[in-house]
Amino acid sequence: MEKKDIDVKLEQTKRLLDAFAYLSPTEIKAFTDAIVGAATMNRLVNAARRDGDDEPSGPSKATA
Repeated sequence: MEKKDIDVKLEQTKRLLDAFAYLSPTEIKAFTDAIVGAATMNRLVNAARRDGDDEPSGPSKATA
């Protein structure tokens, strides 16, 4: 990774941490839970694709 890319990511991380200073503990938990949930869904979708499925089984976006 180039130094410029690292500097940009560092600046983004600093801004995110600064934003957390204004959130309540409940808001921070909700935010981190959403990130973990998205990462989990991403892993499930990738696993389903590796298994040859287009989408994981379960409710579709239209019914969820």
